Amino acid sequence: TADAVVIGGGILGASTAHFLAKRGFGRIVLLERRSLAAVSTGHSAANVRTYYSNAVTARLAWRAVQMFEHDQEELGGDSGFRQVGFLLLLDPTSIQTGDHILRTEIDNGVEVQDLSVDSVAELAPQFDLEGIVRAIYEPRSGYADPVKTTRCLVERAKDWGLMAHEGVGATGIRLDGDRVVAVETGDGPIETPIVVNAAGPWGRQVGRWAGANDSIRWSRETELVLRLPGEFGSFPVISDPGLRFYFRPQ
Repeated sequence: TADAVVIGGGILGASTAHFLAKRGFGRIVLLERRSLAAVSTGHSAANVRTYYSNAVTARLAWRAVQMFEHDQEELGGDSGFRQVGFLLLLDPTSIQTGDHILRTEIDNGVEVQDLSVDSVAELAPQFDLEGIVRAIYEPRSGYADPVKTTRCLVERAKDWGLMAHEGVGATGIRLDGDRVVAVETGDGPIETPIVVNAAGPWGRQVGRWAGANDSIRWSRETELVLRLPGEFGSFPVISDPGLRFYFRPQ
């Protein structure tokens, strides 16, 4: 039995289970049919930044930056956070959107800077800035290790009673009328009144077990891994929306 069952051991499932357990919600069970962070989370660039056009998301992201800065206390362990900064390059086609997002960040208390091209050249002298007219810089942003972050969230929450089962997948949800009463697994049912659907790309399948029909669409991203020259130097996470392209030092 459980007070809540979380289906999915990516970053969202791990975080939900962590904070439910931390807040004393009761007996929390996390199910992951493969291993923690095995799919989309583990292959994430894990950029930690506040560049969002929605005010609520910007505030949440700013809180996340502060949590990653104090990951031992806030996230339960070493997240592999590298605070190298985040730099958004703006060309003439992205200036209007960039200005809107810059105002959103400032209005919501985010530490952010509006940089000239000359300032960008000082910050990242290795790069060709032809066509770039301005940039937005977040000095406290960076990137984390997605697998380490997920695992430290889960491991720390075990101290508060979280039961995490890797290699055990949910196979169905049992209902009594319109209420959840159990989650079916390959190892037998878990009686529970609450299920959290954190199954990511499989979220629609899990939702349909409970009568929900959520619209979830997949998109494919291509990653290119390059070995930089040893003398290349450091630089922030850089995003170029005009090229639909972003990259980080590692």
